[in-house]
Amino acid sequence: MGQAQTNKIKIIRHIDLTHYFNEDILYLFEIFENIGANLWVVGGAVRDILLGKEYSDVDFVTDIDSKKIQKKLSNNERFKLIDHAKIYGCITFKSKTNTYQVTAMREDIKSYGRNADIKYTKDIFIDAKRRDFTINSFYIGRQGEVLDPLGAYNDLLESKVRFIGDARQRIEEDNLRILRFLRFAVIFNNRKIKMEDLQICLQSRNLILNLSKDRVRDEVLKIISSIQSSEIIKYLSLNKFFSILNFQINNYSYYQKISQLKGKIDFELNPVIYFALALDPKAQDGSVMDAVKGLNFPKKEFYLIHKIYNFNVIELYGFHDLIDVYLYKHGRYLTKIFFIKCLINSNIVPTDCTKLYTDIDNKPIPIFPISANALINVGLKDGKLIGKTLHELEEIWLSAKCLIGDEELLNSVDLPTDNWRK
Repeated sequence: MGQAQTNKIKIIRHIDLTHYFNEDILYLFEIFENIGANLWVVGGAVRDILLGKEYSDVDFVTDIDSKKIQKKLSNNERFKLIDHAKIYGCITFKSKTNTYQVTAMREDIKSYGRNADIKYTKDIFIDAKRRDFTINSFYIGRQGEVLDPLGAYNDLLESKVRFIGDARQRIEEDNLRILRFLRFAVIFNNRKIKMEDLQICLQSRNLILNLSKDRVRDEVLKIISSIQSSEIIKYLSLNKFFSILNFQINNYSYYQKISQLKGKIDFELNPVIYFALALDPKAQDGSVMDAVKGLNFPKKEFYLIHKIYNFNVIELYGFHDLIDVYLYKHGRYLTKIFFIKCLINSNIVPTDCTKLYTDIDNKPIPIFPISANALINVGLKDGKLIGKTLHELEEIWLSAKCLIGDEELLNSVDLPTDNWRK
């Protein structure tokens, strides 16, 4: 094996790699071992494993440089190698189903935002010191050993979010760390942060505008969808950060209702829905939607946010009477979200609220009983007049909660002939 300096680093536990990682990852460990190199899983995946949570992305570091990785592993049987970030010591391994980044351990000599002049190292301690927070400074090796180079395990156990080194310098290296700091503080939902670090983030919040819209949007969604109390919004001054992006969020007093709701109905509240529900209704719609547009949401997500934000909350007893109207105008998915918005903002929650939700699932979507051909058959010829009359009839039908039929509808407007009457 390679000569990485790990002898003095504390091993906090051993894990069974086959329990936590897929065949692609196990194969990566194997091929690096076969060429005499060390490979470690690092960062968020290790943090989440230690916390007993599911992880998403897996990142790796190794103690050989990117040129050697390419030279020795380009002909492996499972992965295609991509070297677009080779200058930073990073090689991407792409299999049929997964993509992983393997980065040579390094020291950042001088940083330029997210770019840096680097120096390769075999010292895990040096590599760990360039990371953002102590909770992200753990490594998992080939034998399942979990390494703690910075002695940060207690921070993780106590849910403390601490910058590694000087907070201001870390933020200057990567402005996204402002939002990441907030995200982890929100996830841990406690007050175990250094107020000095929070103040530095507040003072530096304009730097968020230097970041790409996509990266800001993704972090904002993670922050808002992780909120567990209205207290943490105030404690972290979240709206002071969001004001830089020209929007505010409400006080999230409905979190407990959402938690209770999750166990009762089969519906996924994804981060985009959380975001839409959190937008402060006191703001003017135009300015809010301009802010949302500024976060570069895909068209479908922007449309969804716009619909949810502009839906006016009503009491649930009234919602029941309008289910057919909502189903017809907005479809089943949006009707469910509107119901949830009404539920979490309602002062009185009926005991049969789950039945209301079931009704949305079970009711057929109403069909407007009048067609253009029906109007032609009763004597209307002009296309514009047919369109205007259809619209008028549809409004009458919706105001009657979709409960009246074609004969009653046709009887409600002036038509050139009464031959249609039975």
